[in-house]
Amino acid sequence: MYYQIVYDKGNRYPITFTMAKIAAAIFIIGTSIAMLTYPNYDHSKLYFSDLGRKKESSGWFIITLSLTALLFIPVFIGLYQYLHDFLPATASRFLRLSIGTGMLSMVSLIFVGIFPANPSTKYLHNIFAGQFFIGLGVTMTSLTLVLLLYQRQMELSDRRPEDNLGFIFIPLIILFSNLSLWYSPWLQKLIVYVSLVYLLYMLERFYQIRVDKRVFYTKERFTREEAISFDQSLVLCRINF
Repeated sequence: MYYQIVYDKGNRYPITFTMAKIAAAIFIIGTSIAMLTYPNYDHSKLYFSDLGRKKESSGWFIITLSLTALLFIPVFIGLYQYLHDFLPATASRFLRLSIGTGMLSMVSLIFVGIFPANPSTKYLHNIFAGQFFIGLGVTMTSLTLVLLLYQRQMELSDRRPEDNLGFIFIPLIILFSNLSLWYSPWLQKLIVYVSLVYLLYMLERFYQIRVDKRVFYTKERFTREEAISFDQSLVLCRINF
């Protein structure tokens, strides 16, 4: 019989989860305002990228993308630090892939706003837009794999059917790799908005570990006497092996 030391973390959700919700709200509200300020914006004919082409809407567009990205970057860093304490070493490749591509997609999102889809900067705009979409697709797929493959290690008791929805991003990666396939502006908007909402869902699922347990387990294993010798106030978790 061995024990792991358990620290009560207190807060229900980390601050980065709140930042993620704020970032998603900023993107949805900001792009909506940009569409309203764009002269005669036609949802059936114009894409997100067109919002940066007009003076009336470009300011809202650039600020919205920049704020969204700058808030999401620390979210991904915080998620990595958080999951690293719960997952085995075998999960590190998927975790690094999802976090790395997520951060790359957010950096690319900033440059999507800086380089609008005007003739002089359209080439750079398409490069960064492609990186954003592909990075987002890889991130969602990788996080889904981490959730499904290591659910037991993360001590998530329930498995939901919607956990598998992340795999729809696999074909979307192929779609995102060729921007000429964006035949429908409505489809683009729907996929981007749904991706943000599903990303929040994935974060909530991962942080459910914290909600259910509200504790942090050390990776080191001790005898009861050794564990108590560190701090009499610590809660102990029995580990049989």
